Amino acid sequence: MNYLKAYCKLIRKAENRTPPEGYTEKHHVFPISIFGKNKRIVILTGKEHYVAHALLEKICIKRYGLKHNRTIKMVFAHLSMKGDRDNIGRYYNSTLYEKAVKRYSLTIKGDLHPRRTKPHLWNNAIGDNHHMKREEYRKKFSERMMGEKNPMYGKFGKDNPLYKRKRSFEENEKIVNSRCKRTYHITSPEGEKYETNNLRKFCRDYNLNNSSMYSVANNKTKSYKGWKVY
Repeated sequence: MNYLKAYCKLIRKAENRTPPEGYTEKHHVFPISIFGKNKRIVILTGKEHYVAHALLEKICIKRYGLKHNRTIKMVFAHLSMKGDRDNIGRYYNSTLYEKAVKRYSLTIKGDLHPRRTKPHLWNNAIGDNHHMKREEYRKKFSERMMGEKNPMYGKFGKDNPLYKRKRSFEENEKIVNSRCKRTYHITSPEGEKYETNNLRKFCRDYNLNNSSMYSVANNKTKSYKGWKVY
């Protein structure tokens, strides 16, 4: 199949018609990632836009090979077509996407991996390249919370909203119970059945080892002193 001919036919069709009604998307005839900013733009439907990027990927693979820089960019652009901001009107072909994923995995192996081709993007990161782990981000966050910028600045002693305030036992139990989302059904050695959301409190009330009861609840052991959790 002549992918370039099919792509040109699709573009000429879009240029020589009135923009279709309904959901449409703008497409750069000459991809920005390869040719830079340009004004050669056409209006395509969601399906046509997806097909256009699938064809561009095929064109680059045929002309430059799988591991060429231009091909890698077009493979990634094809993968990015799997969904837009709202997933409205976007055409999606799972078979083409699966094949593109496999091709992309081959293009970033070994020396072509971004960690090796663009090491400057990874040097400032601690572990993985995540903004929460960047030293620069942590430094800026620390500066934003220093001195008067800190919401607790100057609130010492009596000015502190928690000054000399101690929660009662009932308040602590209420907080713990609100965090307990699992319901435990317990059977005693005598066959009596209980139901609780707070297994730790139940163990305390019946003088049981809570770690052993949690092991029973998580199916690590069958029973503890005849007690069973289901």
